[in-house]
Amino acid sequence: MRSIKFLVLFCSCLAANSIISQSTEEALHYLQDVTSSIEEFRTETWNVLRVTVQNRSTSELESKINSLAEKIESTRKGMVSEEGYYGDLSAKVSMTVFLKTVHNILTDDYKDIRKLEGKSMSSFYDMEKYLMSQNKANERLSEAGDRLDSELMRFAERYKMEVSKKKSPLSKKIEKASLALSYYNQVYLAYFKVYDQKLKVYSALKVENMDLVKEELVLLNEYSSESLGRLMILDGFMEDDALYMAAVNIITQLKYESESVFPLALRAIEKKHIFSMAQGVFESIPEEERTSSDIAHLNGLIDPLNSAIEKQNEEFARSETKRDELFNSWNAQILAFFSAYLS
Repeated sequence: MRSIKFLVLFCSCLAANSIISQSTEEALHYLQDVTSSIEEFRTETWNVLRVTVQNRSTSELESKINSLAEKIESTRKGMVSEEGYYGDLSAKVSMTVFLKTVHNILTDDYKDIRKLEGKSMSSFYDMEKYLMSQNKANERLSEAGDRLDSELMRFAERYKMEVSKKKSPLSKKIEKASLALSYYNQVYLAYFKVYDQKLKVYSALKVENMDLVKEELVLLNEYSSESLGRLMILDGFMEDDALYMAAVNIITQLKYESESVFPLALRAIEKKHIFSMAQGVFESIPEEERTSSDIAHLNGLIDPLNSAIEKQNEEFARSETKRDELFNSWNAQILAFFSAYLS
């Protein structure tokens, strides 16, 4: 993902001629005046995008977005009527285009993000669309900043100003946060795909549909392997592997459950179905016609059923304890990651 840049412009008189020196200084003042709102608007717009990742939409956030969008649009409209620099409209036009793009991000893009947010927890597909909409907005902001920087650099070079590409501390922080946002979304999607499938396994177990349980377990195992492979490619973020490892650990646990824990529930359901069918046959026999063999056959199915249920419950309890521990670690690492890179 491209990062947002902040150019530091400063004047360097490259010729001894005083007219050239004066012209350069005048162009610098014009450029500084035209671009005076860049840092404020870039920073505030980024902060809005950052907050949408960490918190669900609130009325306070809505108000902040609307206020910022209005301020940006007001600045853009005021700039449209201004004259260029002795007929050179490049700096003014590039600024108005940048402000228009930022305004669209805060209105149209954010509107899409807000719509997708409401149903993001419904499925992996919906969560993917929601997080990708955040990435898209972030990329549009970065690309708009890149284009603006390029135009301003060309303007500065035309009027003999030396352009420093040295990034300000704030620029470096936002660049790192932008990369962190993209990384986090990819890690979270890898996790959520497995988590969402686990819920489908639970739903199948609840209705005791054996064929459906088997299908969902195959997918849970498949998605777990797929997500672990994706995480292996991502690795840690700038040598910080805490979030990465937390995701790997919880997904590995869910993969283990798909292979060793949930099949125990499947066997318990199978034993229950066998007992229910045998019980139905037994009860269909008139009481006076039931034999000791019939009774023994039905009773013989009780112990295997109870044993299967007992093994299922024991393993589910152990796994739940381990899973809760890993979920707590995962959630803690998300908060730590936000604090370190998205605050």
